Amino acid sequence: MKNITYKKRSAFSLIELSIVLIIIGLLIAGITGGASLIRGSELRAAIGEARGFGVAVNAFYTQFDELPGDFSTAVIDPANDNVGDNDDVIEYLNDATTAVAEGLEAWKDLFATGAISEVVTYTDPTTSKTGTTEASTVTAAVDTPSSKIKNAGWIFDAWENDNKNVVVLTGSFTGKSPNATNTLPNNYTVSSVYEGVVTPTDSLSIDNKSDDGLPNSGNMRAINTNATSKCYDETASPMAYDVTITDNICALSFSVDVK
Repeated sequence: MKNITYKKRSAFSLIELSIVLIIIGLLIAGITGGASLIRGSELRAAIGEARGFGVAVNAFYTQFDELPGDFSTAVIDPANDNVGDNDDVIEYLNDATTAVAEGLEAWKDLFATGAISEVVTYTDPTTSKTGTTEASTVTAAVDTPSSKIKNAGWIFDAWENDNKNVVVLTGSFTGKSPNATNTLPNNYTVSSVYEGVVTPTDSLSIDNKSDDGLPNSGNMRAINTNATSKCYDETASPMAYDVTITDNICALSFSVDVK
């Protein structure tokens, strides 16, 4: 009779499996925690960027007694630069006959006087100096200062309802056609121009750290960029960030008014 020998198969013990699962769990936690730390650092950087621009605007005002962009005297090159209307509001595009893009001129004014260090590459069109052409061709973070937040940059504008001068954290303007009436809406409805760059949860975090935690008041305000999926419901009372939404649908505005 033939003897059959069975080889004993080796297998992981429960202790070994437990160790492997613990290691996997630690790796996942480390990756998740690292991503959270990086995002938190980006959000804090955005707050610092906005504050820095506020300081730059105040420094410019101290030097010239006028706001950058709104200044009726060309700071760089009188032959090629637009000038503002001296109404104490840095409009993205003012409503003067010349339709000057004060928001773009403001960046060039600040850079020219050394108030900001990032090179602003945007130049006036050679065929026309009217702001209408400028405003419709600008790309945030390319023609204006960029942000630590990915694919985001800064734009000057003003809240119409209280003439509050602000810098707006937004995405690209590609395919948009800003004008004097469709940039920052005066009733906090959806903006047809600005593009969202952060989630409502991120917006709330920034708002809590820098202001009052409310999307429609104070020195930091959120901007709805999507009519169907909103950063906050402007009809609610009180208004609050919709933290159930995880998409980057919020643009943010920060006051840079002269103190």
